[in-house]
Amino acid sequence: MKAYDIVYAMDFTVSNRGGSRFFLELMLEMSKYFKVALITGKIDPYAYSMLRKKNIDIYYINAYNGCEYPASCVGGLSRFIIYMFKVLSNIKFKIIHTDNHFPNFISLVYFSRHIATIHHLENFRGFF
Repeated sequence: MKAYDIVYAMDFTVSNRGGSRFFLELMLEMSKYFKVALITGKIDPYAYSMLRKKNIDIYYINAYNGCEYPASCVGGLSRFIIYMFKVLSNIKFKIIHTDNHFPNFISLVYFSRHIATIHHLENFRGFF
């Protein structure tokens, strides 16, 4: 059974959006000091290559194939949550860090080791 200091659970891991990019950079920095893993339902090739270079273990299921956002793929969401709980039951970890979407449901089961981050850092220039 593999053991990690920090496990990140993210429904989408992409390098071109503010919040996900923030999480990506956070994982890369934390991997300098801790054993890190990622559980994700979708990952872009650039993010994948960046994480593999830092020896971050990636648990990936292509749950959202063809969907731009998790909410647009209800079936994918179900697949991802089931997969996420399977992975978590087969590894050891000290802390689980989630984004602010569906993985926050983990806190219902692993509430003593859970950190949730609100990470929407999108650029709103021209919005107002």
